[in-house]
Amino acid sequence: MSKFYFLGILFASFHIFRSARNVFWLGDFNYRIDLGNEEVRRRALTGDFATLIRYDQLNASRERGKVFQTFSEGPLTFAPTYKYDIGTNNYDTSEKLRVPSWTDRILWLGETVKQDFYNRAEVNTSDHRPVKSLFRAEYVIIDHQRLDALTKEIYNKYASKVATGEESKPALLSFFYFYFLHLCSSSHMFSSRSPHCAPISHLVKHF
Repeated sequence: MSKFYFLGILFASFHIFRSARNVFWLGDFNYRIDLGNEEVRRRALTGDFATLIRYDQLNASRERGKVFQTFSEGPLTFAPTYKYDIGTNNYDTSEKLRVPSWTDRILWLGETVKQDFYNRAEVNTSDHRPVKSLFRAEYVIIDHQRLDALTKEIYNKYASKVATGEESKPALLSFFYFYFLHLCSSSHMFSSRSPHCAPISHLVKHF
């Protein structure tokens, strides 16, 4: 079984993304290339991506441990995706003359994730060229009915022990209950064969 990752990501909607086994992070990251405009354009047009990659801000930040330390990205074997004159194959000719960059990226996290390809799509209806990728990954599904039933079973057994004085460690009860609930919810392996969830009846009897 692959491990799951504790992420603790808080979105603007206040939804907390606590953990997952496979994570795909994609979009316009807005990282640039730290080279002069003319040099970047020349190397992009001649296919010298290896040089440009050495000055890519996202890669530099990851190497310094600033962002996405544990994530992976496929090789950048395509030209920078930003910024184009819309409807053309020309990099920005506006007065701003933005430096071409790989602003659009796809990163992933997961032991079972395999990337089959990573490229850009030649669609010129935007000033970005969209990126595309194909992945293969293992995944499992939560049985929410079993999750609810087992959660109630654990709570009732421990609540009864505390009420009768048989269990005198409510702090341990609280920790065990919420830890186990989180573990099983995150594992997505809620079945009778789950190595995390199956031994619970045994554990309850011996606490």
